[in-house]
Amino acid sequence: MFCPIDILRETLGTGPCEYILAVEGLGSPENPSPDDVTRWVERLFERGRAAKNADLIRERLDLMCGHVKRTLARIAEYEKFAAGLRALCRERSRERLVRRLLVLLDELERQIADGRRAAGSLEETRRLARRLGQLAVARGPAEEAQGICERLRATGAALRTTLARCRLAARRIEQWARTAERTGGDTALAREVQRRAKGILGTKGRLP
Repeated sequence: MFCPIDILRETLGTGPCEYILAVEGLGSPENPSPDDVTRWVERLFERGRAAKNADLIRERLDLMCGHVKRTLARIAEYEKFAAGLRALCRERSRERLVRRLLVLLDELERQIADGRRAAGSLEETRRLARRLGQLAVARGPAEEAQGICERLRATGAALRTTLARCRLAARRIEQWARTAERTGGDTALAREVQRRAKGILGTKGRLP
């Protein structure tokens, strides 16, 4: 179930939805997203100032790659969270109780897999960033630079969306546990799931 605020944020798009980077500890001037960096690079190419700022462009692109790396690492933490809960469910014999939880875990893992396919690999991001830096130095065609920027923005959007959906899934799992505890289910299991959900929601990304 999506709350109205979740639908609103999904609809508004990139600018207003940078909130997800903030709540995950991934949004800051020193940790620029692909959207921030590529739009800045495009403006430099449009104004014919890319070559003069080539060193700064490469520096910002390196920071952007670090942002992508951190975001992927944060998504991997949600994947580990899901795997841990799945293992916990296997330890319980009351499958009927955890059936809904397993559905939520299936959805979380599917969202992560889909997001990774849409975003591409970190190696691809780094390759595109290197090429963009080369174009700036060599005064390469703005059309090629724009195409690379669009691809990098698509990567950033896919990662941001995946991160938002991971966080929403963790909130749903936490709510499932609260409901299970109130309705007289496996209290120990419900409390452990709540503890782990609160843990993943309260742990923000940090520089490796």
